[in-house]
Amino acid sequence: MARRSSATPIRCAIPWLLSLCLALLVPVRASAGTVSAYTFFQGTQYPLTVIQIQGEQPGPTVMVQGGIQGDEICGSVTAQLLAGCRVLKGNLIVVPRANLPSIHLARRQINVDMNRRFDRDYNRFYEDRVARVIRHLLAGCDGFVHLHEGSGFYSPRPVDGLRGPNRYGQSIIVDSENHAGVDLGQLVRGVLAELNPGIEPERYRLELFNTQTFDPQTRYPEMRKSLTYYALSVLHIPAMAVEVSKNIRDLGWKVRTQMTATRIILARLGVEVALPEFDDGDVQAVADTAARVRVNG
Repeated sequence: MARRSSATPIRCAIPWLLSLCLALLVPVRASAGTVSAYTFFQGTQYPLTVIQIQGEQPGPTVMVQGGIQGDEICGSVTAQLLAGCRVLKGNLIVVPRANLPSIHLARRQINVDMNRRFDRDYNRFYEDRVARVIRHLLAGCDGFVHLHEGSGFYSPRPVDGLRGPNRYGQSIIVDSENHAGVDLGQLVRGVLAELNPGIEPERYRLELFNTQTFDPQTRYPEMRKSLTYYALSVLHIPAMAVEVSKNIRDLGWKVRTQMTATRIILARLGVEVALPEFDDGDVQAVADTAARVRVNG
């Protein structure tokens, strides 16, 4: 599924940004490989920390992001813990907290929904400046995984008030099963075949959710402004969202499930990782870090 040669290094999309990243990268502790971190917009209320992990063997580059909507804490925690992984093959870019102000306030958005700012180059709010950097980072990648936490439980058919086609939780969302030669349907079905047998209870197993975003009659036209749609329609790279359910209360369980799904997706995109060890205490500690910090605090 890789878009470019496996020898392609991690890079940013435009020369000035690449130079800035390379000049200001700060080493962080890692198990193996080359790990670096850089924070954009330092000194503001919306810093964006990006962690880049060069694998032990060459391969494609995939970006994993959480925290674009602040009321979805699981994705942010999963991404933060994933940043401590060991990359055996390929390269990994992790953006754990894409929208820090909204995470701190546990709100979906501050000014606008950041995940609806990728249909064009907006320049009005801080969300638009962050979105621009995210687009530049993604342009140097061969795949994208977006970590989310949705309401209820997705099902292609209505079941009850919590389970149906208008719910997002416990799904892997794609904008199209096949677009521009990117066969997301086959990829996700393979992921689910590996992931779901280990998920109990059975009602918590994940489903493939195709929003059919390219279809003029789609039920989800707002997805044309999302980051996964941008990645697939403009960059032509495999992109999907891993959604766990807000209606599952066990945060540790959700993080482990989302982490496992992410590992399987990465492997199928050509990036092999050894996940870090963590327990429920580690999960809660990462979640509490966001809760303790306040904008203007």
